[in-house]
Amino acid sequence: MKYEYDNLNLHILKNKKFKKNIVSIEFKRKAKKEEMTLRNLLSIVLVRSCRKYPKERDLLIKSEELYDVAYNSRIRVLGWDSFLTLSLTFLSPKYTEKNMFFKSMSFLTELLLSPNVKNGAFDEEIVNQAKAELKEELLLANEQPYYLAMKGLLENIDSSAPFTYSDMGYIEDLDNITPTKLYDYYVSVLDSDSLDIFICGDVDVLSVKKVIKEKFSKLNKRKKYNENVYHINKKTIEDNYIVKEIDNNQSIMNIGFKALNLNDFELRYVWYVYNYILGGSANSKLFRDVREKESLCYDIHSSMENFFDLMIISTGINAINEKKAKELILKSMDEISKGHFLEKDIKDAINSYIYDIKANLGTPYGIVNLYRQKYYFNSDNYLLKIKNIKKVDKNMVIDLSKKFKLDTIYFLKGVNDD
Repeated sequence: MKYEYDNLNLHILKNKKFKKNIVSIEFKRKAKKEEMTLRNLLSIVLVRSCRKYPKERDLLIKSEELYDVAYNSRIRVLGWDSFLTLSLTFLSPKYTEKNMFFKSMSFLTELLLSPNVKNGAFDEEIVNQAKAELKEELLLANEQPYYLAMKGLLENIDSSAPFTYSDMGYIEDLDNITPTKLYDYYVSVLDSDSLDIFICGDVDVLSVKKVIKEKFSKLNKRKKYNENVYHINKKTIEDNYIVKEIDNNQSIMNIGFKALNLNDFELRYVWYVYNYILGGSANSKLFRDVREKESLCYDIHSSMENFFDLMIISTGINAINEKKAKELILKSMDEISKGHFLEKDIKDAINSYIYDIKANLGTPYGIVNLYRQKYYFNSDNYLLKIKNIKKVDKNMVIDLSKKFKLDTIYFLKGVNDD
């Protein structure tokens, strides 16, 4: 059930079968590359301290007093949008105390709305600690061949698209972020982002509405931000083959394909089945034909970036097998387009899809996730999803397979490859 206020949308998913409840506070704005480091750093700092609990140890003690509540924050880029989420998981009041929801929400809103701020700046020690940890993570990521190969592929497909943005941020931006600059960005998030609060569990609706209204009444009214997160591809770059060398034994080949002129049913359902058959499962065609039969690669899989109609095949190989691996990958795709796969493959894909849905229905977070997909991205409800995935047949998969066009091959060649 959705309740609209001037400054936020409240979504209550009442469910009595779980012992734990979840609250997810989600800020959304259009993704901007220059904000990614700021946004990630803010998500880290918000759960490190607040005015009432200035040290991490204080937060830990308080969380234990609240029957070991779990809290976390994260950022994600989905389509053209950036989401900053602060969430809390806590035991249902019927297993703890009558006013547990109020106490838990008070704790969460202390983190979000009463940060440890002095003279218009976050606590310098907390910020510097978070910056140091984030820098270490970024340095580590930039040493990973798979990360570098994926980054290289995406940037060469479209360097301006949000799918190239790093959720973690960028090392070169860290030094310019001061406690004051981070606080200014925090204020802009509260003032400008659209705000949705998702609550799932055995809660009293009237009590929830009362608490939310009380805790968030001081937030400014804001314009609701909403736009289409999907992108339609109209052209591809032919024969864009890039080779870069790396001081590594293993080589990475990433191949990007754009899907042209997909209809909505293909985008939401047929593509899942196609990807599962091609390279999205342990029994996929790529795994069988390239890895097991030919022993050409260490690993191989395909993945979907369906916000941008982009499919990626990634494999780790020896450099000497570059040409043959590429030929076999394209051959596997061609065979699917000719119908060289089994009805059982489709059935397995459909069963996997339904299993994932049922697994989501088994947790409060999963239920929120399914609801969020419908709310933000206009996906079908889970019953309709199950009904529609069962409609996918062999001809649909064949028709879809013919809509993928090769855009870019990015080959990260290991110069120590023996």
